Amino acid sequence: MKNAGLQAGLFAALLALGTGGAFAQTEADFTTYTDRHGYISITGYTGTAVDVVVPAAIGGVPVDKIGRGAFAGKTAIRSVTVKAARDIDEGAFSGCTGLRSITLPEGIDDIDDRAFAGCTSLASITIPNSVRKIGDDAFRGCTALAAVTLPQRLEKIEEGAFADCAALKTIALPAGLRDIDRNAFYGCISLTTVTFPAGLRKVERGAFMGCVSLDAATRDAITQRFGSRTIFG
Repeated sequence: MKNAGLQAGLFAALLALGTGGAFAQTEADFTTYTDRHGYISITGYTGTAVDVVVPAAIGGVPVDKIGRGAFAGKTAIRSVTVKAARDIDEGAFSGCTGLRSITLPEGIDDIDDRAFAGCTSLASITIPNSVRKIGDDAFRGCTALAAVTLPQRLEKIEEGAFADCAALKTIALPAGLRDIDRNAFYGCISLTTVTFPAGLRKVERGAFMGCVSLDAATRDAITQRFGSRTIFG
């Protein structure tokens, strides 16, 4: 009987681990703030599940935002699926060094400053088509980030957005992109090719500085169209 009880307990523990951590995730694992319009912002996470699903509503109230620093420094989290939100706020997932994958919903307008900075295990991301702006340092220091799919409606990549993404090898800039700020791709030492849209108006100084692996065709395209300062600062 003791052996049977031990086996049952072990099975339950393994089942819990297989579904995303030591315990099943509940709505109570999220701390929240409800604004005057009746929408919820996620302000923190206290759960132990490592595969996190942020629900579209909590207590029947729609989730509108992943708030400032809501998951910052939660190094044990390995995946996050956001079911619904309009905004990923400043530093929302910064320093989540164990985060390997993130699934974001359509409907997000902006990815704010430092939203995923220092997520050193994040290998790829598809940014929803609704996103118009990627903020300052949004993915800075995501050293494993090798594949990024940018939305066609994206209009601006702000300062340092993909700086020090050492594994990034190629980037296709979307048709709607108009502006790339200073140091946007600074220190992307593996970056070899960049595809530029016809409508791109401005690439700021140093946007590709430190991208030491750029092939000759890409380097020439950048300097002839936007000037040498975009590479050499």
